Amino acid sequence: MTLTHLQQLFSYLERDQSRISMRNELMFKLLATTGLRRSELVSLTWEQVDRKIYYLIFLLFEVLYFPSRLKQNN
Repeated sequence: MTLTHLQQLFSYLERDQSRISMRNELMFKLLATTGLRRSELVSLTWEQVDRKIYYLIFLLFEVLYFPSRLKQNN
């Protein structure tokens, strides 16, 4: 998959308004940016997630879905 294809996929996922769109977007972004395999991602539990990674995922979520919160804090 090229970078252009990946950007198109992310753009589509960001515009999707389905009930599970947030889950899909985060899953694909984690797969694309971390090197996790599908089986590793779907079997991942919160106990297995290092606190630093959890914090980075939280920040990614905040930036993607609540950018106004970050602007208010500055």
